[in-house]
Amino acid sequence: MAVDAHARNDVGQSEGIVLRFKDPGNFVLANYAPHINILCFHERINGSWAQILAPVPVHDLGPDLHLSAKIEGDQAVFCVSDGKRTVSTRHTLQHYHDAGGVGLIQLTGEQSFGSFRIADCQGKAIFQGDFSGPNGTVPLGLKYVYGADAPNPIPKGLGARIDGIGWHPANYPDRTYFDAVRRLKKQCAALGFKGRYFATEIYAGSSYPPGQPSEMQMAKYLVRSLTGHSGLDMEAGPCHPHFTAFPHPQSLCRQTWPVQTLVPCQPSIAYYAWRTLATVLDDFHPAEYPVSFSAKDRLTCFTFERGDKKERLLAAWLPVADADETASLECDVVLRGTRAQKVWGIDVFNGTEQELVVNRQDDDTVLRGVLIKDYPTYLRIRN
Repeated sequence: MAVDAHARNDVGQSEGIVLRFKDPGNFVLANYAPHINILCFHERINGSWAQILAPVPVHDLGPDLHLSAKIEGDQAVFCVSDGKRTVSTRHTLQHYHDAGGVGLIQLTGEQSFGSFRIADCQGKAIFQGDFSGPNGTVPLGLKYVYGADAPNPIPKGLGARIDGIGWHPANYPDRTYFDAVRRLKKQCAALGFKGRYFATEIYAGSSYPPGQPSEMQMAKYLVRSLTGHSGLDMEAGPCHPHFTAFPHPQSLCRQTWPVQTLVPCQPSIAYYAWRTLATVLDDFHPAEYPVSFSAKDRLTCFTFERGDKKERLLAAWLPVADADETASLECDVVLRGTRAQKVWGIDVFNGTEQELVVNRQDDDTVLRGVLIKDYPTYLRIRN
């Protein structure tokens, strides 16, 4: 049996073809994963995944793709082409079914497939469809379900039996990602979940020789991610805090240069920013209270509180793309319904703290001309 489909891939989403689907515990997946740059097979056998099979590196394919998968006996072949270059992988199935269903799989985003065609081993079409209606609309009678609209297969009440939920966030730490986490937490709470959330590996990498991303870009990415996950009441951490035996881009320390007398481990910018942020956030927990900004640009903002609510913390930054040079703007910050006694501005990159001029307007506190940067500016507020 052979399966062909056209796909549009603009955002690096994972997509592929499911073959010989017997049930959710037994099928073969031919997968193109741009986020890790490989073409590969997966086998689902009696409810367990086999390791990544026959992986082939893929780089720089265009967004308009043709996917083709074929199985004859125990031999499986998967090809992806952008019209200029074709990449393929072949795998001998460990356990295969004589018959089963066929489908398409897509990790994220709106439906992007078209020209779906299934043929037998003699090339005769068994089924074909374009998946598009007039002017690109969804065909009558079809509904594409994805993202927040997808039905949750976990029954209510099961969440109470789970202690922790974690993931490796490959998403950029911006408003879209943090809002998605908020929606997920609401869904989990509705299922009875009362445990903890973990961002088990927040990833940003920089290595030598210097390139992209730079040390500064890596540090900005990490402090944004740490601030946002802390503001969502989540624990977050790196997979590889340090390496001294070989260079690794995720390390918070620079590449080691061994000599006869010692092997130095030199911290990077991200290490110092991470250490300072740990001090700034010590014993603070997420808390909601009203804050407004005079800036026309929409800022990303998280609010915290500690102790007996006499001390609060506010973090805000410009949601712009990472750059080596810091972008910033001045704006007024209004703490609604708060009569603050003192406020300090904190810079997590150089570890400095500066007391700010506090202005009161009725029951509000107004801080004029606060410098907001493209990494979190923190305000520590004492009521």
